[in-house]
Amino acid sequence: MKMKMQTAKAKGGSTIIQADELVIGSQSTFADAINQLKPLSKQKTSNAMHYLCDGMGFYGRDNEVKWLDKFRAENEPLLYTVVHGVGGVGKSKLLFEYEKITHDENWKVCFLSSSIIESLLSYQKYDYSKNLFLVIDYAARYSDLLGKWIEKLSDLEHPTNKMRIVFLERQGLQYDSSLESPSPWLETFYGAPRRKRILKDAEYEFLPLKQMSSDALKILIDDYSKITTSIIVTEKDKQSIMGYVFTELKLNFERQNPLMILLATDAFLNKQPLHKWNIEMLVQNYIERLKDNWLHALCENDKNLLDALINVLVMSTINGGFDLNDDIPDYFSEDTKRITSHPNARHIINGAIEITDDKIHPIEPDYIGEFMMLSKLNAIMPKIKQREFIACFYGKESFLNFMSKCIDDYAKSEVFPNIINNFIDLTRPMSENASDITVFAHLIGRYSLVCQDSKLKSCTDTLRDLYHQELRRDSSDNHMAILYSAHLAQLTYVQGYTEYISFNNKEVFTNNIEMARWAASELKTLHDKYKNVHQIILNYAYGLANLSIYSLGDSQYSKTSLCQLYLEYKAELPELSISYAISISNHILRIQDNPSEESFVPVEDDISKLSELYRERVLEASNKDGLILHVINDISDPELHKQVNKYTEMMFSKLSVRQVKVAVEFAKGLNNAIAAYVNAGNFTYSDETIKIIRGHYSSLEKLNTIYHNQLTEVTIEYAKAISNSIISYPINEAFDLLSNLKLICDNSKVRGLYDILIIRHIKALHNYLALSAKLIIMSEDTNAAFGDAASIYNENRSIADEIYVCFAGCCYYYFYLLLKNNGDQEHVDLIYNFIYCILEEAPQQCKTPISKYISYMEKLIK
Repeated sequence: MKMKMQTAKAKGGSTIIQADELVIGSQSTFADAINQLKPLSKQKTSNAMHYLCDGMGFYGRDNEVKWLDKFRAENEPLLYTVVHGVGGVGKSKLLFEYEKITHDENWKVCFLSSSIIESLLSYQKYDYSKNLFLVIDYAARYSDLLGKWIEKLSDLEHPTNKMRIVFLERQGLQYDSSLESPSPWLETFYGAPRRKRILKDAEYEFLPLKQMSSDALKILIDDYSKITTSIIVTEKDKQSIMGYVFTELKLNFERQNPLMILLATDAFLNKQPLHKWNIEMLVQNYIERLKDNWLHALCENDKNLLDALINVLVMSTINGGFDLNDDIPDYFSEDTKRITSHPNARHIINGAIEITDDKIHPIEPDYIGEFMMLSKLNAIMPKIKQREFIACFYGKESFLNFMSKCIDDYAKSEVFPNIINNFIDLTRPMSENASDITVFAHLIGRYSLVCQDSKLKSCTDTLRDLYHQELRRDSSDNHMAILYSAHLAQLTYVQGYTEYISFNNKEVFTNNIEMARWAASELKTLHDKYKNVHQIILNYAYGLANLSIYSLGDSQYSKTSLCQLYLEYKAELPELSISYAISISNHILRIQDNPSEESFVPVEDDISKLSELYRERVLEASNKDGLILHVINDISDPELHKQVNKYTEMMFSKLSVRQVKVAVEFAKGLNNAIAAYVNAGNFTYSDETIKIIRGHYSSLEKLNTIYHNQLTEVTIEYAKAISNSIISYPINEAFDLLSNLKLICDNSKVRGLYDILIIRHIKALHNYLALSAKLIIMSEDTNAAFGDAASIYNENRSIADEIYVCFAGCCYYYFYLLLKNNGDQEHVDLIYNFIYCILEEAPQQCKTPISKYISYMEKLIK
């Protein structure tokens, strides 16, 4: 049908744009709305940074495409998932390309437009002639609506055909050390407990989108250079660009994504001094040239018109898109008038950003839009004007999500110090509206995760004040208490503690640990007051689990408190099993600090508790057919074993995050117990102790057999157990353990896992050579072990500093054995000289322990 687009009005009622007549399809039914959608592949853009750009290819995502195929093929009629990852990693590109390559006649794959999303709840039926694979980009903009929609779909009688829904967003479920917690937009999406229960039934595992391979990124560089210039980028140039992103920018691994590579390529092609730049300079360089192009090509060199255009685009970006028919804030009304009253209004807007009907889309990619908004905010003076600017967007559902992204991406930036340093005062709402206060609390909670330590106290004070204000209002809403408890739970985690504890630098963390203990006590107070609020109970448990790592006293207190919580709430909150399991494994870990015969009783008691949790929360909760596995595993037929392994993988894929984490903590507890016994014995063990060590090792070996293809954490704990227990075994059996660990390393295909296993391997070799030296046994196995240690040092020492120290120890013990067994003098001299080479090559922090080994060798010579 034909319809005339409404004229957009600013406050005051003046007409600011008149659109041409458009022909649009009827959307009286859901099927009509789907039929109206055109494939994104028919939309074009010349912006090479945008996923719709035709000239930018699709590379390195074969595994993700297979994952989406598997998701599509599941039997359930309704399923949704979230594809998540940092801005610029390629989420939209992946699904855009998936739409293009899916040629199954039984399926329609499409991106839902904003107009359809906004009308989803109005339809009574959701039947369609084909199976539907629906993609919703920037899902956080519609989080509550989408939650209600999935709930509605779940309550309806399912049609014959399947429906698959993919939400694209930066953040999915956040897996902290003891807790699965939803991101802010997911909290809104899940809504009240009843809706969350319904939604969880239709939820499929989420897909985190990771970094692309170096080869794929190099092809992207080629594509970008072909589209934007005629310059040929050599292999050396590509290495330079990627080296800059990976090294000079000092980005974390997630930030080494396609967008950053393209921004660096853009700067390189425009002959900018990459080696002198940080990431913000890259973005600023790109934006300045973009604005320069808009000035000349769109705004007829009128700088006032360009400023107005940028302000309108920033307004749209913060809103997650902006309809010109909606009310326009006073702050932006003049700029909007200037643009939309221009004779070439639609041409100007369309040249800078996509506009559908009267809906102006946000600036994309996100990272660019955020920088433009922060630059705009930074230029506003005085600060009260900045607050007026921000106040325009309070109350919008997209505002919290957008500002959270700005915090994540630019909190550590040196470009916007005034905004970052004054973030709390800057974002404080200008009214006492309850929803605005809640948004503010969310923002401060988010800011506290990434701010400097000096700002943490201000965040805590602010959230505590907001919580007490709510108490004074005698509000029945517990939301502020939940937000405050979530912040306190984060304070119990002292970043860097576990890395530094091995270097005996605990004093560095004294103040932070005291803050963690205070936060745990505050959490207990909140729990005592809100005993029926599940999220506060979970946050309290999470805080106790974090606290359990710091000392034996902390772990004992945490374990006892969590035991009480678990027994009281385990039927309602099975997630508590994770925190409880962590506190138990950490208690065993802390016993390692000063192991003794007296400590073995609590260690065995802890292992029993972990074993009970594992049986209760994993084995018995997995699948009623799991018993079949035990029966079939006793049969020796190889073909049956193949079927069992396949069935085991299928069962494992259905394990919840809770079950997985309990299994991991059980593995950690077993390894920690082994280490406690081994450290206490110091090469001398009774028959009873050896029996216990072997029993725990056997249990861990069985866990690894079950989970080695799925849970890298269990494999790591198994490797640690080999390294720890090797000195308690007879020398010939110890070498068999070494061979087993070497095989695990060789079979590891994941680079990150391989790196960790290599460290465990050289530690095991170090312990084996120490055992050989203790027994003064020199054999072919000894030579082979030293040869393996030398190979690891030569090929992998860049992985970790520990490898330098471990190999120095291997040299010392091998040197000792050579002397005791009258080894060849030339061989002795070679090892003696070699350890000095290690000292010279080693990082500064490794020189002291290596020097100790050298002093031991010199004493042997004397």
